[in-house]
Amino acid sequence: MEKPRLQAGDVFCVTTAGPLSIVIRAIERFWAEDDKAEFGHTGIITGEHGATFEALTRVRHSNIDRYKGKHVLVARPMRSMDGAVIMRATKIKAIKQLANEYEGKWYPFWRLALHMIPPLAKYISYGGKFLVCSELTAKYENLIGTRQGPYTGVNPDDLGDGWRSDKNYIIMYDDTWFW
Repeated sequence: MEKPRLQAGDVFCVTTAGPLSIVIRAIERFWAEDDKAEFGHTGIITGEHGATFEALTRVRHSNIDRYKGKHVLVARPMRSMDGAVIMRATKIKAIKQLANEYEGKWYPFWRLALHMIPPLAKYISYGGKFLVCSELTAKYENLIGTRQGPYTGVNPDDLGDGWRSDKNYIIMYDDTWFW
């Protein structure tokens, strides 16, 4: 199997085994319509060699290769909700906007408690000033036109499930990352 051809603007979810990810997936599973929760983290691909922008301990640039040995789902947003093709420039502009607004901010661990009851996370958002990983990715989707409505209260597994079923996304990779 060859490494997938990544592009700036692709999005990803990953299954990790850390204690925080286990708790996140347990809460996701409780609220999930399909009674499953596979993914505990998500981010945005910013370059063809796997550069990423994601909310880690701080919101920062990283690389998808940090998830070697983990299950990774990579999806490519192709069309907006109105059916228009999403141009590369639109994706780059959205990534730059998020980086300008959030890069360097501390991960808002306290917001995870709000996700235990999703409506709390959705409505107690402090104007979107502090976003967990999935909310950052969902805000990116708002900016490029593949999501309407609130981006707060969104979790990683909901994003992954959505990408798999949304005709506006192409799944580029869905397996163990081993490069």
